Amino acid sequence: MFEYSLQSMSQYGMFFTEISLDLHVNEPEDNIRTEYEERFSALGQPIYRMEAVFRPKN
Repeated sequence: MFEYSLQSMSQYGMFFTEISLDLHVNEPEDNIRTEYEERFSALGQPIYRMEAVFRPKN
C-alpha cells in the first residue's frame, strides 16, 4: 500500500521531501505514535512515513 501511495501521489504532481522505511530507527522527537503504529511496531513491523508537497508549476 505504501509503494502504491508513492506511485500514485507522484503521478498527480506530488514531490516527496522525506521517505522513511523504518520511522523508529531515527524517530523525530515530535512524533506522536498512533494506536496502529504501536500495534504494528509491537509485531516487529517497520513503520513507513513520507512527507510530500505539490511540485511548483512553471
